[in-house]
Amino acid sequence: MRYGSIHLLLATSLVYLALATGTLLPKVLGDIVIVHHTVIAGIAILVLMAKSNLATFGAAAIIVISPIIAVLIFRGMVAHDIPFLIEKVDGAVLSTIFVSSISAHLITKFGEERFFQAFVFVAMFVLAATLAYKAVFGFSVRSVRYLINGPIVFGWLMALSSLTSVYLMLQGRFLANGTRAALFLAATFWAMSKGPIVAFALAAPLLVFRLFSFKRAVLVSLCMVSLGYVVIWSLPSEFLVRYEAIFRVLADDAGTQDFGSIGARQHMMADALELYRENPLLGVGVTNFQVATSGGFAYPHNLTLEIMSEMGVIGLVAFGLVFAFVLWKNTPFGRAVFLFIFICTSFSGDMSYLRILLFIPLTYTLLLVSPTSVRNPAEEPGRDLA
Repeated sequence: MRYGSIHLLLATSLVYLALATGTLLPKVLGDIVIVHHTVIAGIAILVLMAKSNLATFGAAAIIVISPIIAVLIFRGMVAHDIPFLIEKVDGAVLSTIFVSSISAHLITKFGEERFFQAFVFVAMFVLAATLAYKAVFGFSVRSVRYLINGPIVFGWLMALSSLTSVYLMLQGRFLANGTRAALFLAATFWAMSKGPIVAFALAAPLLVFRLFSFKRAVLVSLCMVSLGYVVIWSLPSEFLVRYEAIFRVLADDAGTQDFGSIGARQHMMADALELYRENPLLGVGVTNFQVATSGGFAYPHNLTLEIMSEMGVIGLVAFGLVFAFVLWKNTPFGRAVFLFIFICTSFSGDMSYLRILLFIPLTYTLLLVSPTSVRNPAEEPGRDLA
């Protein structure tokens, strides 16, 4: 294997790991400092920055998300839970800058198609390792971790890998990339998380009909629907119970059996809206949702409501400006990914998952706004989508 390929795979593995964990800063657990992949990430940054454009992309990422950084600092000054604040900043700011700037660098160096192929390869390796792990400790037991992540983030990343494989179908190797997309979609169902399934069902058709000819888009859509149908009816009964909740919600027939995943979220969202009504301008402060409500939840499991309740109107404006700019300076694939993850964050996750929401969209933005001397003219982002 050539040095360039090893470089690409190692760096892409770090990107995936940062997306999955949201952890760059060391963790303190009692008297033990857990470094995670901080040291590896630091070494990787130093290596990649040597005679590269990584510093340029990193600086550009800071500038683009600077309104978010500013409002996090301002409303974080009243935080009651400092470790949780650090965790949010780690995932929302540091990890976001890390994954987007390294990804932009890798696309510039190796090309868009090779980078996404490497990302899919790493995701497939993680899926294989997760299958082996779960086969030993509980294949269909949702409470057993999906190796690196819990079921929700695992489902997000598998569905994101499926969307990426669909995008790669446009570049060639239609059958091979289509097979990978199907495997990742099946893994998403295996996670038994409803959010990424709903988000994928809404975002994938928009991506497919934007990328492909109408005839091929219909074919791909029919394959996806057929696969979903087969997977759903092949699942054990404990899996089906969770997905039946989607239809009960659509029929406005959610019952007590759905309280854990639906009723509890409705209470959290109601609490978040009440906090926003009481503190519309500034919110209650970052991390303070948990002390301002009596439900015992750390955050409302909805990114928009978390911003509203903890940072008020100024938070909405800051995040809205960043999101609007990123969507403006982007490609159809980047916008489709943003839509997919944004829908996911409407069902679960907190502000630290901003790293996943902005991963691909911000990467494209950095490539599109960077000086032409930084980009490789032969590898324009989204060049096939013009």
